[in-house]
Amino acid sequence: MAKLIDPNKPWYWLEVREDGSALRNDGVELKAANSNPWYVLATVYGEQDGDKIDWDLHEKNLQIWNGWVSQCLTPHERGKFSKLANISHNAWHGLTEQEISRARGVMGARLDLMPMTEETRSSQFNLPVGPIRFDRTYFPHKLLFKDFLFLEPTDFSLSYCGEGARFSAAKFLDEAKFDRAVFRSNVGFNQAQFLDSARFMDALFVGHASFQSASFRKHGAFQSSVFRQGGNFQSCEFEGHANFIKAEFHANADFESSKFSKYADFRSATFGHHAGFSDGAFRSHTDFRDARFQKEVPTFYQREIHHDTVFTTERGIWPAITAANAETGKRAYTRLRQMMRDLLRPDDEHFFHRQEMRCKEAGGKEKKFDRSVVVAFRLVSDYGHSLTRPLWGLGIVWAVMSLIYVGVFYVRCHVWQVQCYSWATPFGLSFTSLFSFLGLNRLFLGDVLGELPGWLQAFAGFQTVSGFILLFFLGLGLRNHFRLK
Repeated sequence: MAKLIDPNKPWYWLEVREDGSALRNDGVELKAANSNPWYVLATVYGEQDGDKIDWDLHEKNLQIWNGWVSQCLTPHERGKFSKLANISHNAWHGLTEQEISRARGVMGARLDLMPMTEETRSSQFNLPVGPIRFDRTYFPHKLLFKDFLFLEPTDFSLSYCGEGARFSAAKFLDEAKFDRAVFRSNVGFNQAQFLDSARFMDALFVGHASFQSASFRKHGAFQSSVFRQGGNFQSCEFEGHANFIKAEFHANADFESSKFSKYADFRSATFGHHAGFSDGAFRSHTDFRDARFQKEVPTFYQREIHHDTVFTTERGIWPAITAANAETGKRAYTRLRQMMRDLLRPDDEHFFHRQEMRCKEAGGKEKKFDRSVVVAFRLVSDYGHSLTRPLWGLGIVWAVMSLIYVGVFYVRCHVWQVQCYSWATPFGLSFTSLFSFLGLNRLFLGDVLGELPGWLQAFAGFQTVSGFILLFFLGLGLRNHFRLK
């Protein structure tokens, strides 16, 4: 990030000048919208400067734009693009001489009010051609590009949209670049079609961003983009590589019913609230390594999952489990566990099983006894995953009972002077009692145990039960660690 002009303000803060240009707080210079010939062409009949959208005005501007950008196409090219982007034949229409004359007149008048540059000078009497450039431009009014055709490479990089933008059902037939663009209000790309790569690298969406039902035929890149009010990607089609590396969703991230045909990359992405991936499909390698889910567990109900789907199984990147989110979290972790079981990922499956049990422990719907059993399950074996906890338990039970036996034998030998045993006898007796279910007490020191008082034999019975339980959890841990059947 470049040095800020005013450190007390965000990097995207603007200083707007009288001529309509602006200086961003990070030092980026932005041109006035009305000095951009492409913007003038898109608003020949006027700008959307009211509180409500003027749809009649939009239809007039749409006719001028689509007529101009498509007039040089051959019938074969029009048929090709119509098939590729599902464009109706009504969209292909030429401009009358009267319409072209009006467009040139408006462009000449509006550009004549702006400081002359090489770009505006060459466009003063001719409508723009070639790559469509809106880069480094400040748009103070609403941008309305609904149903617009972008047949050439389109560049909105470093642009600044102050009052929202709507690209619904727009068709981008060549590369579309929105790198480091800023959208201060809501922006919509619903049903937009990107036939070539679509780049939104490092873009900032201050308002809500909606790409619902948009299609990305090639590379869709949102790396390091920030969605302050969440992003809606419901029912999207990603036919090429989808790149969401280090993307930040500060509110909900909705990917329900979306389909990813190629590599879907969410590495190191941050999901501040709900992340919904239910329905739809991941049909190729999907990577969620180091993706952080801060408040809610992501949902994948009824989703088709590719076998090469990767998650990071570290508790720190998953949401803290509280009584408030335990119930919904338990259902989400159950689904993740089922997914990992179907993908033959036993380690990941058991991680999500442990998370599921933690939710069950934190929830308020369990009865006290049931909850105490779950707590004991965690303390003794980390829900069947730990090897060290059962071993430590066996060692502690053996050591404590050994000390009890040492005390009893000392009293019997030196105080009551009944019978004395060797120093190793209490330790051996504790071991055989711990594993008496293996038949050791019948082979070793069984007669010694029979001579002990009844209360101590009851302790030995408790020790046997403890040994059986702890040895069972040790075996469970070995099975889960080494995938034994």
